[in-house]
Amino acid sequence: MSEFLKKTVGDMGKGNPADIVENNLCTLARYQTLANGSAEVISNAGAGVLTGTAMTDVCKVVGQLLAAIEVSADSPADGKTKKKKQNPESIDEEDYYDEDYEEDPSPTPQSVRYALVDIMGAIMKTNPAEFGEHVLPSFMQLVGKLLAPSSSEADRGLGFHIADNVCQHMGPGSTKYWGVFMNHALVGVSDKSPLVQRYAARVVGSGAKQPQFAQCALAAAQAVFTVLQKQGQKHKRRRAKPEQNPSALAVDACVSALGVICEYHEQTMGEHAVQAWSTWLNALPVKYDVELAVQAHSQLLGLIARQHVVIVDPSRLPSALAVLLDAYKTKLSEPELDKNIAGAIVAIGPEKLEQLCSNLKDGQKKKIENILKKASKA
Repeated sequence: MSEFLKKTVGDMGKGNPADIVENNLCTLARYQTLANGSAEVISNAGAGVLTGTAMTDVCKVVGQLLAAIEVSADSPADGKTKKKKQNPESIDEEDYYDEDYEEDPSPTPQSVRYALVDIMGAIMKTNPAEFGEHVLPSFMQLVGKLLAPSSSEADRGLGFHIADNVCQHMGPGSTKYWGVFMNHALVGVSDKSPLVQRYAARVVGSGAKQPQFAQCALAAAQAVFTVLQKQGQKHKRRRAKPEQNPSALAVDACVSALGVICEYHEQTMGEHAVQAWSTWLNALPVKYDVELAVQAHSQLLGLIARQHVVIVDPSRLPSALAVLLDAYKTKLSEPELDKNIAGAIVAIGPEKLEQLCSNLKDGQKKKIENILKKASKA
């Protein structure tokens, strides 16, 4: 792996960051391919395979590139461009559908930066102690610059994406750096930019798993609750692909964040907890962000298994089961989760299911029938 990284990351380090610009597609494609491959190899190699020296060498190159690549203010903040397929005047930008737009897969300077962050995330995941000691302090300086008030939408989105990786993979080791980004994230949840809003909400959700988050749990819950109150119903009706409607991904991130806050800081929210839980349940399923969907639906199933008093209340349990049935055997689940959902349905039993699920959609009832039939045969 070290030899592989010498060739891939080493090749990136020999290039000129000034060449990573719009319309220089060959250079953009080469950097993005090398970054994607390096991140996947590091992640798949597992903990401790990358030596300390190799880790710092890789991080030095990646950090220098992230600091040097510039993204113009008029470039797509999410790094993706779209091709219009029909008259744009007939399209509601908040709610346009699959057939109106198609994604242009061409790499951009911003998509290259996201690929580079994936390398850092893979190293945090596999070498957290070494990364925290030798790389994280300087990496947080970059985050501070990206989140400066004068920074562009693209820079702030990238800064929150880095912060989300730090919270996810460094866990308690991230908390001493929260002063750099957490207050910005709480404000960013309400940002007018869907990209900034999405990654700010992801930071909030990742950080909420730490006990230190209790001091801002109420403020964070209120911020995501406001977003869901405003956009929740439209989000449930939306049919656009996620890459075609960044606001859909932003709402998904808010739904996920509220669920984590509720679970880890229920006591802190006190009398507001029941309303927060109900808002989260009504906003499910997470529809577009596959990673967050699996996490949120697994969380919901776990709450049912633990007989959480709010979720298993007779007035809410049918809605919870409907969410899980909608996710079952779709991209919003995964094989292990599918297996556990089926197990939960079987455990409830036909008689109780008939009482609970009388108002479910025909497709959801059909899934229940298939699950019970398969279990009976087994």
